[in-house]
Amino acid sequence: MRILGEVNKEYADLLRHADHIYIEERDKHNLYDEVSQAFAVFLSAKFAHLPFEFLEEVSRRIINEVQGISRVVYNISSKPPATIEWE
Repeated sequence: MRILGEVNKEYADLLRHADHIYIEERDKHNLYDEVSQAFAVFLSAKFAHLPFEFLEEVSRRIINEVQGISRVVYNISSKPPATIEWE
């Protein structure tokens, strides 16, 4: 779990709940061995709705064409363009 900015019990509780849902669904779908790492990040804002086919192609090309990169992450937590850094 990651909290950017102020850390308080309310935010930690929200993230614990989100993490619990993720783990519960991952296990329900038998995906434990498929996922090496995942975590919840507390941010507040909107994300861009990009087509999955576009994201899949971008990810595939970056991983296959850029030596030294082995993963691409698309953050679907909401945010305006001015807050793209995770700090």
